[in-house]
Amino acid sequence: MTMMAASQTRRRKMDPHTEQGLAILSHAIEYLANEYVFAGGALNPNRGQIEAIELLMARNRELYLSCPEVPSLWQRLRSLLHISRIRLGEPGRTQLNRGRI
Repeated sequence: MTMMAASQTRRRKMDPHTEQGLAILSHAIEYLANEYVFAGGALNPNRGQIEAIELLMARNRELYLSCPEVPSLWQRLRSLLHISRIRLGEPGRTQLNRGRI
């Protein structure tokens, strides 16, 4: 799995139920992680606890990624101004500059 750079991440639109679900999952992950660390962490090889944390983290990520992305400011402006970026056969040529070279 690859992680996106911070500049590539997009905000997501969430309804109140999704936000609540993410908050509950996050608190459960934090609770289990703290419990694991305070119990000795690596000194206590409790694989079940680690698997539970990984499972909750996967569900958290799945829930977050299921939410639609919020369009960037540029995408909203482009949509508002009806500017399309349809290629017309040549790289770099769009409907806005098709008559120019």
